[in-house]
Amino acid sequence: MRFLDLTVQISPNAPGVYDVRVASEQGEAKSRLVLPFRLTDLVGVVHGVKIPAAAPPAEAGTPPPATPAPPPPPPGDPADFGRKLFDALFQGEGRDILSRTEASARSMDDTGVRIRLLMDLEDPGIAEVASLPWELMRRDDDFPIVVSTGTPMVRGVDTPKPAVRRPIAGPIRILALKSNPEGTAKLNLQKEVDALTALWEKMDGVEVDFVRPVEGQIRDRLAAADYHVVHYMGHGGFDPEGGSGRLLFENEDGTLRRVAAQDFAGWLINEPLRLVFLNACETARTTALSETPPFAGVATALIRAGVLAVVGMQFTITDWAAITFAETFYKRLVLGYPVDAAVAEGRNALYGTTPVTWATPVLYMRSPDGNLFVRQDADGAPAAATPAAAAPTAAVAQAPVPDAAPAAAAVVNRGISIGGSVSGSVVQTGDHNVTTLTTTTLPPPESVDMAAVMRELRAIIAETQIAADAKAARKVENALAEVDDEVASAAPSKEDAADALTRAVNVVSQASDFGEKAEKIAALAIKAAGWLGGALAGPLLAKFGLGI
Repeated sequence: MRFLDLTVQISPNAPGVYDVRVASEQGEAKSRLVLPFRLTDLVGVVHGVKIPAAAPPAEAGTPPPATPAPPPPPPGDPADFGRKLFDALFQGEGRDILSRTEASARSMDDTGVRIRLLMDLEDPGIAEVASLPWELMRRDDDFPIVVSTGTPMVRGVDTPKPAVRRPIAGPIRILALKSNPEGTAKLNLQKEVDALTALWEKMDGVEVDFVRPVEGQIRDRLAAADYHVVHYMGHGGFDPEGGSGRLLFENEDGTLRRVAAQDFAGWLINEPLRLVFLNACETARTTALSETPPFAGVATALIRAGVLAVVGMQFTITDWAAITFAETFYKRLVLGYPVDAAVAEGRNALYGTTPVTWATPVLYMRSPDGNLFVRQDADGAPAAATPAAAAPTAAVAQAPVPDAAPAAAAVVNRGISIGGSVSGSVVQTGDHNVTTLTTTTLPPPESVDMAAVMRELRAIIAETQIAADAKAARKVENALAEVDDEVASAAPSKEDAADALTRAVNVVSQASDFGEKAEKIAALAIKAAGWLGGALAGPLLAKFGLGI
C-alpha cells in the first residue's frame, strides 16, 4: 500500500489562535485555527470518561458484550467534538486540498492519503493544541478519519535528530517488557503475552526476547543485541500538574519503581529502534501547560531520543482493548502494512465499542513512508519491505513470566521431542518423591536448543500451582532468568546455569500438582542435562530419579 502525503502544520499565533498550513501535491492553503471549545470541556469528555467496567470478553479479538454497563453521561459528545475539530482544522481551500488529494488517491490502485500533523513542541505556545485528541476528527455524518487505512493520521514533531532508517540485515528483533509490580492494579498481561507470542511465532525472520522489567536487566539485553522493536505492556500515567509522563517498572525484588519519560528514553537512546509500542494508559499524552518541558510525555520523549515510530495511548485503556489493538496491529505489520496503516486497522478493530476507545491509540512517526523494516540484500543494498519479509516462524528466545495469580490466562503450549534415549520410567509417589531410579542417555550438547528448552519449561511451570504463590513464582523466575543469561552468553558458565536450573526445579517441586507435570519437566531436564554436561546435571536429574 502506498500513500500520498498531506501535511498539516500548526503554529501558534496568539493565545487560543493558531496558523494552519495544509499542503499536498494538490496545492497549499493557509488558514487560522481558533479552538472551537475550551480545553476543559474536552478533558471532561475524554480524560474524564472511564471505560465501562464490564467483564472483558473470553478471548482477545472477540467484541465486548453488546450491552455493557454504560458510563455516566459525559458533559459532551466525542463525535461532536470530533466534527468541531475537523471543521476548525480544515477550512476553505485547505478542505478542498484534502478532498482533491483523496480523489487523486482513489484514482490509483491501493493508495491512500497520509495526514501528517506537524507541530513544534519546543514552542511554548503549542502546548494546548498539541494536547488535543486530534484522532477524534470526523466529517459530518461520516466515520472518524483515523479508523480507515485510506486516511491514516500520524503526529510528527520537530526533533534535533535526523530520521535515519538503516536496513536490517538479519532478523527483526523484538524486546518485550511485561510490568505489573507488586501493589499495582492487576492487569491481564498474560493474556496479551499469550496472544502476541502465538502471533510472533508465526512470523518469519522475527526473534522475540522477554525480559524482566528491571532497569539493569533491560540495559543488559539492549547491550547484548541490536533490537528494532521494544514492546511495553503494563501501567503508564501522566501527571497533569507536573506535565510529566511515566511508566511503572520493578526493582530487583519485584517492588514498584516509577520511571519518568525522559529517564526511560535515556535507556534507549543508543539503540537502533524502529518502533516502541507502549500498551499502557496515557503514554501518548503531552502537556497542556506551556511552562512544562515539551517532550515530557513518554511517546514524545522517545521520538526526541531518535525512535522512528512510537505507538502510545492518550487515554485509559482496558485489558481487552489493549490486547485487541496490539494483536490487530502486529498482524497487519506482518502482512507488510506501513506502521500508520497498521495503527488504523487496530483502531478500526476497536471502533463501535465505547465512545473514545478507538481514538485512544496515537502514532508519532518520523519515518517518511511508514515502512520501518527495510531489509538489506545480500549485496548490502537496501531492499524494499514486502509481506514476505515478515510472513509466517519466529524464535521466541525467552518465554514470558506467568502472572502470579491463581487462575492465570491460558499459556501457549508447544510439543517437544526427547533427544537421546531413556530406559525405565519415572514414578512419582503422592508426596512427590521419586521412588524409582532410571538411567538415561543424554543428547549431544550441540543438538540441544537450550532456548527452546527454557521456553517449554516456562510454559509447563505456568500450568502448575506454583503460579499462585507470588513469592515462590518470583524465586522460580529469578532462577530461570539466571539460566537465560547464561544461555544467551557467548561464554556461558554451565556450572552457574546448572545450579540455577536445579534451584528452580526444587521450588517448583513444592507445588501441590507437581506430580502431574513431573514427566514433562523430566523430559526437558534430560535435554538440559545434555547441554549442561552429565557431571553438572547430576543433581538436576536426581530430582526425577534419573541417572546417567
